[in-house]
Amino acid sequence: MTPGHRGDAGILPPAPDITDVTRTDSAGTGEREPAAVDGDGTEPDTDTYWTNQTGDDLQVSFTGGRTGYQVQVVDGDGNAVTAPQEITSDDGGGTIAGPVGTDDGRQVRGVRLINAAGAGAATFFDVVVDRTAPAIANATASGDQVTVTLTEIIAFGTDFASDRWAWEHVPGGRDYYQAQQVDTTDRRDQRLLTVELDGNGEFCGVDYLFDNGSGARRYEDRAGNLLADTLP
Repeated sequence: MTPGHRGDAGILPPAPDITDVTRTDSAGTGEREPAAVDGDGTEPDTDTYWTNQTGDDLQVSFTGGRTGYQVQVVDGDGNAVTAPQEITSDDGGGTIAGPVGTDDGRQVRGVRLINAAGAGAATFFDVVVDRTAPAIANATASGDQVTVTLTEIIAFGTDFASDRWAWEHVPGGRDYYQAQQVDTTDRRDQRLLTVELDGNGEFCGVDYLFDNGSGARRYEDRAGNLLADTLP
């Protein structure tokens, strides 16, 4: 028995540290990206991660184990969600899939270590599975200021004015006006546009048309769902 393993037979392992949680990237390249962290989990001092991927796409990286230990994912009640997986790395860390099932909604997950003495305490976190794409809920105009409210928080994306087109209803159709400026507000589901409207008809809304310019990124929510183009 090496000094580093002394007493393992009678001492449960400590709760592991979660170092990273990733998902398949929203751009569809098959690469991994960090799962957005936003909001407190249901367990004290825990985080909430967001994804639009079901099944076992979510990958949880951890440290705190030892070679010869096992690692396992559990639910919020401590019930096993995965079979124990051997830790083989010299530093006692690794990555394990965190299954989240097939339904949208919030779930509690935990990662725990297992040694000869049994299963240790879990490190918990929440996962929100969200497969609903964001959309423009409404837009209101006051002078040259247009407030756009979306159906949910926009976590990523470039605030390019060239992506936004306000429109007025005029005889025979619509007149479109490209925004000159986009600003954030104190609400993460809103954007404030500066648009010079002609006033030839009733202001009726705003459309989004992603301009794939240098450094541009399409709007997406916390789970990685993209805002679709709405301009006809």
